[in-house]
Amino acid sequence: MIHLKTKKDVKVRVEKLADRLGLTLTGLINLSLNQLVESSELVINLQPQPNNKTTKLLMKLKKEAEAGKNLSPAFADHKKALRWLHS
Repeated sequence: MIHLKTKKDVKVRVEKLADRLGLTLTGLINLSLNQLVESSELVINLQPQPNNKTTKLLMKLKKEAEAGKNLSPAFADHKKALRWLHS
């Protein structure tokens, strides 16, 4: 068990951040401490980063979209869009 003191406003802001990440404050602290122990580094990056496989797929899809491939047509109303999806 670790006891620490911090300003109330800092605690509230960190709890909100942890919640946005799907973690509790305890979980966020444990994750950070484990990361520090395993790597001897403390890296905090709040921007999601795709892995190599996802990056390659996104680049392929971007090229296809730029070439006009695999795009759905534009629809004047939702009924036409649904018919196209179900065809």
